[in-house]
Amino acid sequence: MTAVASPEIVVRPPRGPELAQGPRFATLDGLRGLAILGVMCLHFVPPRSSGGGLFKALWFGSNAGGTGVDLFFVLSGFLITGILYDAKKAANYFRAFYMRRVLRIFPLYYAILIGVFLVAGHIVPLSSVGLEEPQKHQFWLWLYGTNIAENRGISFGCFDHFWSLAIEEQFYLVWPLAVLLLGRRSLIWLLIACCVATVGARVVAIHHDLLGLLSPRGIEALAAGSLVALLSRGPGGATRFLSVSARVALAVIPIAGVLYLLRSGHGDSWMQVLKPLFLAWMYATLVALAVLSAPASLLGTALTWRPLRQMGKLSYAMYALHMPAGMLLERRFPQLRQLATPLHSVLAGAIAKMLIEIAVSLALAWLSWHLFEKHFLRLKRLFEYRYPARDHERAAPVKQIEPVIGDTASASLV
Repeated sequence: MTAVASPEIVVRPPRGPELAQGPRFATLDGLRGLAILGVMCLHFVPPRSSGGGLFKALWFGSNAGGTGVDLFFVLSGFLITGILYDAKKAANYFRAFYMRRVLRIFPLYYAILIGVFLVAGHIVPLSSVGLEEPQKHQFWLWLYGTNIAENRGISFGCFDHFWSLAIEEQFYLVWPLAVLLLGRRSLIWLLIACCVATVGARVVAIHHDLLGLLSPRGIEALAAGSLVALLSRGPGGATRFLSVSARVALAVIPIAGVLYLLRSGHGDSWMQVLKPLFLAWMYATLVALAVLSAPASLLGTALTWRPLRQMGKLSYAMYALHMPAGMLLERRFPQLRQLATPLHSVLAGAIAKMLIEIAVSLALAWLSWHLFEKHFLRLKRLFEYRYPARDHERAAPVKQIEPVIGDTASASLV
């Protein structure tokens, strides 16, 4: 596709860092696929009430999968910060960024809310399908305030997971201006200060029994991903982040081990204080390794496995739809919770339930992508980043190419 340059404005690819995978990070789709699988396992594996050692292992593994949200935040920080930093000189910096985000996120999000509260709510009583509380507090959903409401003790049932989408939107409100106004070094120090302040807020919360209220979520992960993006655009590139990460590991791992051993008393609280920071650092290291991995490497081969990449491509819709879909499935087919009986195994029943609900979520996401989302994404061509023309570009058509760190189809939770 080409775009003819105006006398003063041209479309030019952003200045992303030179990395092993060329114009698009195929491995990041694989990481998104892993993240959404982890989140769905968390929500679809039945609670641990009975079962042998293998079922307990599955249950503990599914709980660890819940950290997929942290991986989503790290990926979002990395991609969004890269996009913004590379586009700082764009003439339409704010308009292009916000319109592209709106086209990616709003259509599906608001289609779900309209379908549930404005359509289904006038056909059947939402209380009959367990949506009485979300209907009562839907104001917070429409305004992306779910995380704020949950800190006040409000439950949204099958929309509880929308707290992370709310944090994404709040990140978009403040971060573009910060990236535009500050230089790379100042942004790095700002991100470090945000991490320190967040940990400090949790420390204060421990001593005043306010851990649920003063526990800002997602900040460390978004900051860590942003740090990888900024460091990869400086001397040493992403390799420099890995070097720093290795030194941090020497200090963090022993501390984490001691806190784990001291889990009695306030040990659990201290684990809650440091766990988000630890996960952010761990996943930021994984992202840096992923973008530096050659396609033929072991990590590159694993993360570019086609089914995993396809799941990553559909991860936003899978994330948004999987809990409502799971709730409706279990209400319509309550026998899903009793599959252990015909299969004569608690483990087999749990795995079968999980796989069925994942398959349904994947099918819905595929339909959403092909029948709905991709048609809005095509409108992004109307909002490309445009830059003041250089002298040698003023009279020439400019070929538009995919940016090195692009506004990928699923940069948000997706």
